[in-house]
Amino acid sequence: MIVSALNSYYAQKGVKDTEKRYEERGGFTVGPSSLGECGRKIAWLLSGLAPEPLSPETVRTFELGHQRGEALERACKEIWPDAQSQVPVRIPLGKFTLTGTCDLWIPSLRTVVDFKTVGSFGAKMLDKEGASEEYKLQVHAYREGIARMLGLEPLPISGLKAATSGIRCVLVYEAKDSPMYGYSDPTPLTERIRGGTLMELEVPWTDELEERYQARLREIEGLLIRREQGTLDPTKVPELPLGPKGGKSWKCKYCSVGESRGGCYANTGSGRSVG
Repeated sequence: MIVSALNSYYAQKGVKDTEKRYEERGGFTVGPSSLGECGRKIAWLLSGLAPEPLSPETVRTFELGHQRGEALERACKEIWPDAQSQVPVRIPLGKFTLTGTCDLWIPSLRTVVDFKTVGSFGAKMLDKEGASEEYKLQVHAYREGIARMLGLEPLPISGLKAATSGIRCVLVYEAKDSPMYGYSDPTPLTERIRGGTLMELEVPWTDELEERYQARLREIEGLLIRREQGTLDPTKVPELPLGPKGGKSWKCKYCSVGESRGGCYANTGSGRSVG
């Protein structure tokens, strides 16, 4: 009875939160957290197609992440008195502007911090695979936003490059669960990551990252221009590329946006398919 009532509450909350967010912004807006998303998904959202409502489990998972992030922000502000949380950032994009909020900016360390929660399996893979491209682009966007804030924009390109390259970006992951200690797990007990473990990964400024970031911004600008012109056709926007072994991205499995809802490869018109 209790669980059923809570699930019903969170199902309604997911719908209301989505509607409220879109109403406040006048529809879907692209921000730093969207830079690593599938281009076709962004195009559908820009076209006004609402995603399917989030499941109660997903709403609660996001809620846990937000709660933990806020707790860590408060702790950092006690450690570094000059730290600022939830700092608004603005990134000019031609005639458009991307806006977002940086989790934490510590002026005395010249460091941007973004907090993430991660499952035990994902936490274990961080040492092997590092931060995802999505998170790298996101935190790099915060870096530019902070640099512009410090430099009293507009900065010349050379000045912006120098400003951003002098700012550190750190992703802090918190493991949100512990792995099963069953006999089927070959990982030694001393190497298993426990729930609550914190892991830190720096995303250094590099010319290569800057090039990928700028290329992504140009793609987003192109989508915004086409939407304004009334020529944006999401089905003509490339879906996420297939993996090296021909498999589609894990994100497609959870996609709730568009006509195909993650099944773009079978109905894309691009000739690509998963076999």
